[in-house]
Amino acid sequence: MIFLEFITTHINRLKYSNTVRYINKKIAILTIVISLFIVGMKSAGVEAEITEQDVYQYAPILYFVYEENCYPVDVAYAFENCYLYEVGNPTPITTSPTAELLANYSTSDSFYLDNQQGTVASGDDGIENDYRNKMDTYGYKVYAHVDSINNVIQYWFFYAFNAGDLNRHEGDWEMIQVVLSDEQPVEVMYSQHYSGQTATWSQVEKENEHVKVYVARGSHANYIKPYSGKVGLASDMVADNGKILRPLTDYTIEILDDQPWLQFAGRWGWYGVNESQATESAILGEAGPQGPMFREDGTMWQPLVWADDLQPANDYLFILEWFVYNFLWLFIVLTLLSLLLLGFFIYRRHKKHGLGPRILSLFYIDGMNAKSIGNILCIVGIIIAILGLLYPWYTVTANVSIPGYKDTGSFNALSVDGLN
Repeated sequence: MIFLEFITTHINRLKYSNTVRYINKKIAILTIVISLFIVGMKSAGVEAEITEQDVYQYAPILYFVYEENCYPVDVAYAFENCYLYEVGNPTPITTSPTAELLANYSTSDSFYLDNQQGTVASGDDGIENDYRNKMDTYGYKVYAHVDSINNVIQYWFFYAFNAGDLNRHEGDWEMIQVVLSDEQPVEVMYSQHYSGQTATWSQVEKENEHVKVYVARGSHANYIKPYSGKVGLASDMVADNGKILRPLTDYTIEILDDQPWLQFAGRWGWYGVNESQATESAILGEAGPQGPMFREDGTMWQPLVWADDLQPANDYLFILEWFVYNFLWLFIVLTLLSLLLLGFFIYRRHKKHGLGPRILSLFYIDGMNAKSIGNILCIVGIIIAILGLLYPWYTVTANVSIPGYKDTGSFNALSVDGLN
């Protein structure tokens, strides 16, 4: 009996051992297959899914100019202060628009939200004043859109009013986007008016992995550096001397794809009571913008398609922008240094020879000789430099004519001076 039990036990152990080896072999093969699959997917360009943690990890830090009046706000502000209209109908569709209602108007841009607190007329600050009075109630909000197919995170900002130098309109939608590759950020794109700028991850300023965004006063165009914006037709003013909004501590993030109003194809601001006025408002930059899905004919909702038309950031251009941005201060500093140097030479000559009749040799002109002509040219140069700071260097006039509709007559379209 003992011998039989020994034989039986030994046979069972052999069976168990073979079974374990078989299972371990299968696990090893399965592990190898899964690993090869993951490697193959990565080689084929398939990225890991972007997570909520990624959305917060790369969320931007927004820097504003101290004179800014509007900041990113919940779109609830628009719902509570706007009427919904259709172009051609002076009677509002509703005086209490809702997110669910707007979702029904998804095929035409002839519908628009008109803020009842003010207008786009120059000097009308009604909307900005109303927003500032309610700013603490609404807080600050940024909307995030994740494009997992293209591995892009978009951060959208809604502003109550756009008070740019070249355009004034109700509502404003702006955006930056972070492009990931192999789960690492590689590029950042910034919206600027009707276009934008793209930069490598190394070119942008960051705090940890939060991208720094410098927002232009009034127009809310987004820039890479705090001294950008002055070079170009828009002549935007940006700085880091105003409000700073950081993710979580200062503003909340909400997923854009969950919002019913995302389907609204209309305008987020006054557009015009008739077709003629709508055409004019679009030309003059007074028309409210369309929402994220429809901005720039929908290209901004296609991150890489939109990116194709953006201007790449240039490190040499950053140097030029810094020079232009600080030109006035550089001029003042150089002028003061020149005066100090002149004073030093006068003092040194006084110590050796006394002041004499030529206290400022620059103004000593005694006929048509080389020194006198040089002094005259130097004086003229100083006068031109000072006047150049205050008066236009170059002015472009234009006349916009739309047959059968409008003729603007001659007006100054562009003016360049020493400060702008």
